[in-house]
Amino acid sequence: MGSNNGVDKLSLDSIRKTLIELEDTIVFSVIERAKFPLNSRAHKNGTFPGICSSLMEHLVRGTEVVQSQARADPRPP
Repeated sequence: MGSNNGVDKLSLDSIRKTLIELEDTIVFSVIERAKFPLNSRAHKNGTFPGICSSLMEHLVRGTEVVQSQARADPRPP
């Protein structure tokens, strides 16, 4: 297997073979996930104590706050 080993893994034939091998696992995972199509409590306002908005909105806003703080650079440009 020389230096072409990495290239061989990215060939269409190799990817097709891998997907065929994973097909049952992928289908089973999709079927399992379909049992829980929606967590309606997470999308309703005021469902969780101390959170006025929906849980999803709260999580998205919190994530945005953390990301904006991580990007904040105390040094001037």
